[in-house]
Amino acid sequence: MKKFFDASAHWLLLAILVGLVSACGGGNAATNPPPPTAAPVVSTSAPAVATSAPATATTAPTTVPVATAASAAPTPAPSGGTGAGSSTTAAPPGNLPEDLANAVTKTKDVKAARYDITSNVSFTENGQLKNQPGISGKGESNGTDSHMALTGITDQTGQSQSFEFIQAGGDTYVKGGLGIPGLDANSWYKFPRTGGDVTKGAPTATSLLSGLDPEDFRPGNFTATGIEVLDLQPCRVWSSTSTKLGEDFSSGSGNEIADRQLKAVDKADFKVWTCADGYLHQIKGHIEGHDPDVATDKATMDLTLHVYDFGSNIAINPPAGAKNFEIPGLNVTPTP
Repeated sequence: MKKFFDASAHWLLLAILVGLVSACGGGNAATNPPPPTAAPVVSTSAPAVATSAPATATTAPTTVPVATAASAAPTPAPSGGTGAGSSTTAAPPGNLPEDLANAVTKTKDVKAARYDITSNVSFTENGQLKNQPGISGKGESNGTDSHMALTGITDQTGQSQSFEFIQAGGDTYVKGGLGIPGLDANSWYKFPRTGGDVTKGAPTATSLLSGLDPEDFRPGNFTATGIEVLDLQPCRVWSSTSTKLGEDFSSGSGNEIADRQLKAVDKADFKVWTCADGYLHQIKGHIEGHDPDVATDKATMDLTLHVYDFGSNIAINPPAGAKNFEIPGLNVTPTP
């Protein structure tokens, strides 16, 4: 699942933002930001919000119209041919339950959905374990329109920053601490279309989900381990302790020290929720590791992706009162 986890490392948006600000002449933007600190998600002008809060996991009903025990059984490997002219094709290693594969396939093609991402990282610094509350994000997508809010990004001054991005009707809007003197961090700015898509590469609900591949789950040997209620419906919980998946997960902490200390994966725990509507609603990953060169330098990382409101009519509108983006003191609108 490396491609998916790389996309889920939404803190890479900071690098996109830094490049944008640098190109526009901002001199105070962070170039190599220190580990981010947590900040509550605040969206003062978010154009769309979920009409109802997703339900937390509770005890589920006894009868559940989802995966069956039979579907969780390993699929026998195909036997190879023998004799002249025959060839043997090795079966892919691992087990991929059919119900899990079907849910991943259905989810990756979704065109409208909402999502929340949270992350937390701990690593060793000067012999002490240091907790780094990670970046959090939430957003929604509907076709080519999208909205995303990020919190927990720390700039060079040590201040926690929040950012929002909206793509609506072919236009791009940004709000947050851009690091350019004279620009209001609480105001929305519209970027000129001639500057291209300044948020290209930024994860949206649909781009995150399109990175899913059922075969990426096979090495995890996921097994059905329970039933929980999530988003007001019963969901099958699939679990894996594959360190191979942990290795795919380990390079997305957003912290250089933690990434190094997660290279040797000691423990991994993954859970996937597939629900009665046929979609994959949640993925949680937890890994523990150490620096291959310094065994006492250890780190942990947690990442949660929750997706919901699949296929709903999500309205993503341009923010009211958006200003044209211009560098203060100049008479021209820069090209990002």
